Amino acid sequence: IGGHISGGGYGVVGRHYGLAADQTTEMRVVLYNGSVVTASATENTDLFWALRGGGAGSFGIVTLFTIKVYTVPEVSLFNIKFNASVNAAMLRTWMDYFPVADSKITTQLVVASSGSTLVGQYLGSKSDLDTLLNDSGLMDLGGVTEDTRRDDCSQLAAKAFIWKGTCDDLSSLNVSHHLTIADKDYTKIKGGYANSALSDEGIQVVLDWSKTIPSTTWAYIQFEAYGGIFTGQENDMTPWNHRDAVWSVQIGVGAVKDEPETSTSYQWIRGISSALEPYMDGGNYQNYADLDLGSDFGELYWGADNYARLRGIKAQYDPLDVFHSAQSIPLP
Repeated sequence: IGGHISGGGYGVVGRHYGLAADQTTEMRVVLYNGSVVTASATENTDLFWALRGGGAGSFGIVTLFTIKVYTVPEVSLFNIKFNASVNAAMLRTWMDYFPVADSKITTQLVVASSGSTLVGQYLGSKSDLDTLLNDSGLMDLGGVTEDTRRDDCSQLAAKAFIWKGTCDDLSSLNVSHHLTIADKDYTKIKGGYANSALSDEGIQVVLDWSKTIPSTTWAYIQFEAYGGIFTGQENDMTPWNHRDAVWSVQIGVGAVKDEPETSTSYQWIRGISSALEPYMDGGNYQNYADLDLGSDFGELYWGADNYARLRGIKAQYDPLDVFHSAQSIPLP
């Protein structure tokens, strides 16, 4: 949870409640000199601001998070698969509807050459979910090959549903207590944000690249709708400065340890990312760390103004740059 909050923390209830960082009310932090301080809205307020989205490993070691909690609402889940014949119509309908839909619904649209999958969660009854999905126009497109909707999952199973499309298989939640380097899975991830719907030309770019995924690995192109509670919020509310985004895209491809930079997988993901760049509005999610961003990573993750503020806070709380990594906040 620490890294999740430190990068902002977008999740399946984000459109309704906000980021995980937005729910964090206090932190206990060990600084570079061994002193322990409290960061909150009333104590060390700059540090509190920085730690709620300014990235992990730049300011200190957080040993305690105090987080606002909510009564668990009624939850309905859905996983709907469409064949490839409606891919273009799916993307257009999703783009036009879900970023402005009720904040209680969160969707992920995964596009592949074999078809599209719409998966998500609604904070309400299944009957209200059915109405919302019908109003979206998606169900009028045809091409549905599988339609799973559940309102009877346990809290734990609901988390697994997002990964597996079922409440009856919890294997996606398994955690190894003795993880070794040999057990690690490697994934190359790129992404970005947009402040308006993708044009028809941009949609065609997505469809064309979805047909060129290397046969030697797996990959995904996943869109997420924003809007909801973020609409109207200021981008300097926390370091995460993408509150005006309409949607984001996350692109991932399977990789192996020490994979050559010239591999087919890396060429594919960099190719689709470059092809989509003209249709995006800049910016990347810090929790999808991307070393390809080079020296511009700070402005792309946090925006120029937020990045400048973060560097000033770095100088105040870690003047010796003890907490340092390839993409940590540098000293001014």
